[in-house]
Amino acid sequence: MIELLLTKAGLAKHEVNAYLFLLHNGPHGASQIAEATGVKRSNMYHILGNLEEAGLVISEKRGSKTMFVTTHPKNVKLFLKNQKKDLDRISDQVGDIMPDLVSSYNLTIHKPGVYTFEGKDGVQKAFDELLEDRSTIYRIENTKQMWSLFPEYLRLFGDRRVKNKIDINILTAASRKERDTDIDRLRTVRYLDPEELAFTMDINVTKNKVVLTTFQKTSAVGIVIIHPEIVKNYQKMFDFFWKNAQQ
Repeated sequence: MIELLLTKAGLAKHEVNAYLFLLHNGPHGASQIAEATGVKRSNMYHILGNLEEAGLVISEKRGSKTMFVTTHPKNVKLFLKNQKKDLDRISDQVGDIMPDLVSSYNLTIHKPGVYTFEGKDGVQKAFDELLEDRSTIYRIENTKQMWSLFPEYLRLFGDRRVKNKIDINILTAASRKERDTDIDRLRTVRYLDPEELAFTMDINVTKNKVVLTTFQKTSAVGIVIIHPEIVKNYQKMFDFFWKNAQQ
C-alpha cells in the first residue's frame, strides 16, 4: 500500500525501493542500499539526495562512513501534503497560461477565431503563423516601423520563407530604395502613394488567416484572425490595391 501511495505521489520506483529498504532494515550506506535494490552506486547517491530533499531520509556521519536512515514516518504524510501543494500551484500556473495553450491549439487546427499576441515577442509569434499555411503571403506593410522593431527577426523570417518556397506580394508606401522586388527572394513589390494611403500597421493575408500587426515599441500587438469569410474579403481588398498600385 505504501509503495503505491509513494509512487502515485511522484517518487520514482528506485526511490520507493530505497526508502522501503531503509524503513525495514535501518541505517545503511549507499553501496549497501544500491546492492540490495539492484541500482548502480553512482545512481544511488542521486536517489538518496531526492529522498533527503523530500524529507523522507537523512544522512548521518558515523566515523568515516556516511549512513542513511529514514525520518519519522509522519514525514510521509507531510511529503504527500507538500506534493499536493505543488500540484495545486502547478494547476494554477497552467490555468494562467491556458488562454495561450487554447490559442495555439485553435491556430493549429484552423478553428475560426481571433487570437491576440502582445508585445514584440507576440508580434513575432503572429508573424510565425504566416509561414504555417505554406501559401503566398499578401502584405500591406508599414516598412519603416516594421524594420525598426525587429530587423534581425525579419531577416530570419525572410530566410525561412524562401527556404519553404513561399512567395510574398508586398504593397508599401516606402520608396524603391527601401523596398524593391527581388525574384531570388520570391518577393514582388508594388507601391502606394504615401500621401493617399500610408498604413501605420501591417496587414497580411494567407489562404487561411489574416494577421494584423502594429509595431510601436510600447504597444506592439499581433492579431491573428481565422475565418474564411474575413480572409476572402481581405484578399479582395488587397487585390484591389494591388491592381491599382505602381509597379
